[in-house]
Amino acid sequence: MRIHSKLCHIDENRAIVKVSAWENETALGSSLGEGASVFSAEENAIKQLLQRLELGINLSDHYLGKSSEVANLKKQDTIKDIESKNATSKKVKNSDKSIELPLNNSLPNNEDDQPCDWSKELTEIDHQVKKLNWDRKTENEYLKEKLNLSDRNRITSYKELKKYLAMLKFENKEIHNIEDNDSEGKKSLLQESNEILKILQWDVSRAREFLYKHMNVTSRQELDIKSLISFNNLLKIELSDYENNKY
Repeated sequence: MRIHSKLCHIDENRAIVKVSAWENETALGSSLGEGASVFSAEENAIKQLLQRLELGINLSDHYLGKSSEVANLKKQDTIKDIESKNATSKKVKNSDKSIELPLNNSLPNNEDDQPCDWSKELTEIDHQVKKLNWDRKTENEYLKEKLNLSDRNRITSYKELKKYLAMLKFENKEIHNIEDNDSEGKKSLLQESNEILKILQWDVSRAREFLYKHMNVTSRQELDIKSLISFNNLLKIELSDYENNKY
C-alpha cells in the first residue's frame, strides 16, 4: 500500500493536508487532516485514514454509534501490516524525520477528476465563515445539521467541499437579502415620518423632543423597523388632532 500526501492549504495559523491510500492503481480512500504545522496535519490525516481502512465495512456502524467495539473487529496483524507498509512508504521530516509533499498533479486521481489543490476553495470557505461571524463550534453545528459531519476535516471529496462552499454562500446571500429588505423598509418609514412632520410644521427641535419623550432616543436612526412603525403611529395621532383643530 502507498500513501500519498498533498498540501492543500497553509497559513500562519494552520495547515491542511490530504492523504490518499493506493494499492497498485486502486484507490483505497483519502482523508483531510488539519494541524498547527504540515507535520501534525499530515499525521492527523493519516490517523483518520488508517482508522477508516481498519474499520472497513463496519465504518457506518462506527460513525452511527451502532457498536462500541467496532475497532476490535479487524485483526491486529492486518493493522500492523498496514502501519508497517505505511511507515516504509512515507517520508516525514520534523526534527529527525522527513516529509514528502508532492506539489504537482502527478498523483493518480480516480475521484471524478477532482483537483489536487483545494487551497482556493478552503480559503473561500474561511472567508464565508468569517462573513457569517461563526466560530468553530457554530460551524461544526451547521455541518452536523446539514451534512451530518462533525467538523470540516470530515470532508474528503472535492464534490462535497464544493457543496459546502455553495451552502455557505447561500447563507450569506440570505442574510444580505434580509438586511437589504430591512434597509428599504426603514427608508420608507423614515420618509413617511418626514411627510407627517412637514404637515405638522414641526421644526427639528420639537420633533426631537417628541421623539425622546416617547421613544427615549435622540435620532430616528436609532430605531428599528418595529419602533419606527410605533413612532409613526404616534405622529399620525398628532396629525389627526392637528387636522381636527385646524377645521
